[in-house]
Amino acid sequence: MSLYLVVKVVLAAAALLGIMPAQSGMDTTEWVTLNAITVVMSLVGVALGLALAQRWGRLIPGPPLLFFAWVGAGFLVPMVPYGVVSVLLGADGAQAGDDAAMPGWEAIGIGVGFTGMAVGLAVALPI
Repeated sequence: MSLYLVVKVVLAAAALLGIMPAQSGMDTTEWVTLNAITVVMSLVGVALGLALAQRWGRLIPGPPLLFFAWVGAGFLVPMVPYGVVSVLLGADGAQAGDDAAMPGWEAIGIGVGFTGMAVGLAVALPI
């Protein structure tokens, strides 16, 4: 989750500095709000993962953990085949007619982050 978290923090900070993707179609406030929400979600996931690695983390009630694991797995596990196919086909995130494609570092960071989270959830959920 750290790669995704770093990418989102960089995107929010860049927007605050006046640097935004041309194709975003959002104003600065909307862009920062969207990225801030995903930063908070990532921080919660990192904190939860760190808590579960501790002995006292076993005291966290099971139903909320299962809910968030199922929701996360439902969103991320389908990203694994998409990520593999995108790499094999050489997709770079650009669409026909886009003047400003997603930077390579962002595509790699998000792709590796999503794939890592998806594989981690797919392995951890049954355990």
